[in-house]
Amino acid sequence: MGKGSMVVKNYKTAKGYFMSRYIIEKSNTPARFLIVPLHNFDDSPFFYVKEEKAGIFEVMGEGYEHYENWEASMIGYKETLADAIKHLNEKGKLGYYFTDESGRVVHEEWTEFPIKTS
Repeated sequence: MGKGSMVVKNYKTAKGYFMSRYIIEKSNTPARFLIVPLHNFDDSPFFYVKEEKAGIFEVMGEGYEHYENWEASMIGYKETLADAIKHLNEKGKLGYYFTDESGRVVHEEWTEFPIKTS
Protein backbone atom coordinates (compact mmCIF):
# COMPACT_ATOMS: atom_id res chain seq x y z
CA MET A 1 0.00 0.00 0.00
CA GLY A 2 1.08 3.52 -0.73
CA LYS A 3 -0.27 6.84 -1.88
CA GLY A 4 -1.82 6.66 -5.30
CA SER A 5 -3.40 9.17 -7.62
CA MET A 6 -5.24 9.07 -10.90
CA VAL A 7 -6.46 11.76 -13.28
CA VAL A 8 -10.20 11.41 -13.97
CA LYS A 9 -13.04 13.37 -15.54
CA ASN A 10 -15.47 12.66 -12.69
CA TYR A 11 -14.14 12.65 -9.13
CA LYS A 12 -17.33 11.07 -7.74
CA THR A 13 -17.40 7.30 -7.77
CA ALA A 14 -20.51 5.17 -7.43
CA LYS A 15 -18.30 2.10 -6.92
CA GLY A 16 -16.23 3.52 -4.06
CA TYR A 17 -12.89 3.09 -5.83
CA PHE A 18 -10.98 3.99 -9.00
CA MET A 19 -9.29 1.38 -11.17
CA SER A 20 -7.39 1.43 -14.43
CA ARG A 21 -6.02 -1.44 -16.50
CA TYR A 22 -2.81 -1.16 -18.46
CA ILE A 23 0.12 -3.13 -19.86
CA ILE A 24 3.59 -2.86 -18.31
CA GLU A 25 5.53 -2.39 -21.54
CA LYS A 26 8.90 -3.76 -20.41
CA SER A 27 7.47 -7.17 -19.49
CA ASN A 28 4.19 -7.04 -21.47
CA THR A 29 2.39 -7.82 -18.20
CA PRO A 30 -1.28 -6.85 -17.83
CA ALA A 31 -1.87 -4.97 -14.58
CA ARG A 32 -4.46 -3.02 -12.63
CA PHE A 33 -3.93 0.13 -10.61
CA LEU A 34 -6.47 0.44 -7.81
CA ILE A 35 -7.16 3.47 -5.63
CA VAL A 36 -9.34 3.02 -2.55
CA PRO A 37 -10.31 5.66 0.03
CA LEU A 38 -8.09 6.86 2.85
CA HIS A 39 -9.58 7.09 6.38
CA ASN A 40 -9.82 10.23 8.50
CA PHE A 41 -9.70 10.65 12.29
CA ASP A 42 -13.13 9.04 12.84
CA ASP A 43 -12.34 6.26 10.33
CA SER A 44 -14.59 7.74 7.64
CA PRO A 45 -13.46 6.94 4.08
CA PHE A 46 -12.43 9.81 1.79
CA PHE A 47 -10.41 10.82 -1.25
CA TYR A 48 -8.33 13.95 -1.75
CA VAL A 49 -9.34 15.78 -4.93
CA LYS A 50 -7.44 18.46 -6.81
CA GLU A 51 -8.91 20.14 -9.87
CA GLU A 52 -6.24 20.16 -12.57
CA LYS A 53 -8.23 22.18 -15.10
CA ALA A 54 -11.90 22.61 -15.94
CA GLY A 55 -13.50 19.15 -15.77
CA ILE A 56 -10.26 17.24 -15.04
CA PHE A 57 -9.43 16.07 -11.50
CA GLU A 58 -6.61 14.27 -9.74
CA VAL A 59 -8.02 11.85 -7.15
CA MET A 60 -5.70 10.63 -4.38
CA GLY A 61 -6.11 7.68 -2.01
CA GLU A 62 -4.44 4.38 -1.11
CA GLY A 63 -2.83 2.98 -4.25
CA TYR A 64 -2.26 -0.67 -5.16
CA GLU A 65 -0.77 -2.24 -8.28
CA HIS A 66 -1.83 -5.80 -9.13
CA TYR A 67 -0.54 -8.06 -11.90
CA GLU A 68 -3.28 -9.94 -13.76
CA ASN A 69 -1.12 -12.93 -14.68
CA TRP A 70 -0.02 -13.58 -11.08
CA GLU A 71 -2.70 -15.40 -9.08
CA ALA A 72 -1.53 -14.23 -5.64
CA SER A 73 -1.63 -10.62 -6.84
CA MET A 74 -5.21 -10.96 -8.11
CA ILE A 75 -6.29 -12.58 -4.82
CA GLY A 76 -4.83 -9.54 -3.06
CA TYR A 77 -6.69 -7.27 -5.48
CA LYS A 78 -10.04 -8.92 -4.70
CA GLU A 79 -9.39 -8.83 -0.94
CA THR A 80 -8.37 -5.15 -0.99
CA LEU A 81 -11.46 -4.25 -3.00
CA ALA A 82 -13.81 -6.30 -0.79
CA ASP A 83 -12.38 -4.73 2.40
CA ALA A 84 -12.76 -1.21 0.99
CA ILE A 85 -16.37 -1.79 -0.12
CA LYS A 86 -17.27 -3.41 3.21
CA HIS A 87 -15.87 -0.42 5.11
CA LEU A 88 -17.75 2.03 2.86
CA ASN A 89 -21.01 0.16 3.38
CA GLU A 90 -20.49 0.13 7.17
CA LYS A 91 -19.81 3.88 7.28
CA GLY A 92 -22.54 4.78 4.79
CA LYS A 93 -20.69 7.80 3.43
CA LEU A 94 -17.77 8.76 1.23
CA GLY A 95 -15.94 12.06 1.45
CA TYR A 96 -14.04 14.20 -1.01
CA TYR A 97 -11.53 16.73 0.38
CA PHE A 98 -10.67 19.34 -2.24
CA THR A 99 -7.14 20.71 -2.00
CA ASP A 100 -5.41 23.77 -3.42
CA GLU A 101 -2.00 23.84 -5.09
CA SER A 102 -0.23 23.70 -1.70
CA GLY A 103 -2.22 20.63 -0.62
CA ARG A 104 -4.35 22.49 1.93
CA VAL A 105 -8.00 21.36 2.19
CA VAL A 106 -10.24 24.19 0.98
CA HIS A 107 -13.59 22.40 0.66
CA GLU A 108 -15.15 19.08 1.59
CA GLU A 109 -18.09 17.18 0.17
CA TRP A 110 -19.80 14.03 1.50
CA THR A 111 -22.08 11.61 -0.33
CA GLU A 112 -24.12 8.65 0.82
CA PHE A 113 -22.73 5.23 0.09
CA PRO A 114 -23.88 3.18 -1.59
CA ILE A 115 -25.21 5.89 -3.85
CA LYS A 116 -28.99 5.71 -4.01
CA THR A 117 -30.51 5.69 -7.47
CA SER A 118 -34.11 6.97 -7.70
